[in-house]
Amino acid sequence: MEENLKNLNERALKEYNLGNIEIARSLFEKIISIDKESFQTMYNLGIIHFHNKEYSDAEKYLVSAHKLNQSEKYFLSVVDIYLIQNFIKEAENFINKNKKSYKKNIIAKAETKVLRQTKLMKLVEAYNSVDNKNITEKIILFENYVDNYKKDSIGWKLLGSMHLKLAENDENSYDIEKNIDAFERSYKLNDKDIDVILALGSLYHQKKEYEKGLGLYSVSKKYYPNEASLYFNSANMYVTLNELDNAKKELHKALEISPNTYNYLQNLAKVYKDLNDNKNSYILYERMIKLEPEKAIGYRGLGAINLIFGNLKEAQDLIEKSLELDPGNVDASQNLSICNFRMGKNNKGMQLMKKHAGVISFTTDKNEGSFEIKE
Repeated sequence: MEENLKNLNERALKEYNLGNIEIARSLFEKIISIDKESFQTMYNLGIIHFHNKEYSDAEKYLVSAHKLNQSEKYFLSVVDIYLIQNFIKEAENFINKNKKSYKKNIIAKAETKVLRQTKLMKLVEAYNSVDNKNITEKIILFENYVDNYKKDSIGWKLLGSMHLKLAENDENSYDIEKNIDAFERSYKLNDKDIDVILALGSLYHQKKEYEKGLGLYSVSKKYYPNEASLYFNSANMYVTLNELDNAKKELHKALEISPNTYNYLQNLAKVYKDLNDNKNSYILYERMIKLEPEKAIGYRGLGAINLIFGNLKEAQDLIEKSLELDPGNVDASQNLSICNFRMGKNNKGMQLMKKHAGVISFTTDKNEGSFEIKE
């Protein structure tokens, strides 16, 4: 029995270190089912739930681990799980209850955590109350906070988020380098925060630092293998790099995880089209229409593919439907004019051309860019 538990624990730790979190979780749970007093396993499960933001489950395991073993590490982990949920009173009561069990420096450390979290909650309130007029002024509050708590990942995350707000409302004052710095500092302190990972990856994309972005996403997939956004964002980078086969693989993975996400389908349809795989593009546009029949892009895309195939009546119906939903769309009007010329309706085709004169570039060659779906 003991040897079996040891082997299970070694396997679980190995899987965890390889980034196979769900496998590790399953193995740790198996250990608990055999040995309900394995405090180290309780702690490990608590940490897994903590990083997955499953805080209620994390609390259950971390509190259980502390009941079985009153080590300083377990004591502080319980304080942390209360504070991450903003349970200030629970944390204070827990500390007071255990004051006699730990050295003064450990209690002081726990009390400092409570004080920091209290200040952080006020900072979150400030973040939520920011309006477009006082962003620069409020950023100073966040900078002062991280000056005092340089090892607080959430403080750096909030500062990075404030810079994103500034980017939306005051481009002249926005500094992308400061934004990246804040999120990088947050990431170095907690490399499991998916919000920080996605924000930092997006900023790397904007800065054209594609190697950094793809590296970040690649590492993060080990911890979050079922986070579709990581694959979708990787695909967007590969599209920018014109590595369409890699983009296709990433989008397929995103759709395995989230099969009915409209913009995943849309981007994959576009990638297939750019790879001249119009058959698969056709299938995806059909799925888009079934999924969200009130959106124009599905009809517009499927109409363009039918135009390439020479299915003129189908193309006309689909493009006209797209224009009902999105009147005046230049790309749809361009393709409809081509469709009319091909059907021998030259007057109508010419009317559409004149309507958008100087806006569209017209060609009747079905292999040219007239049929490119611009979204």
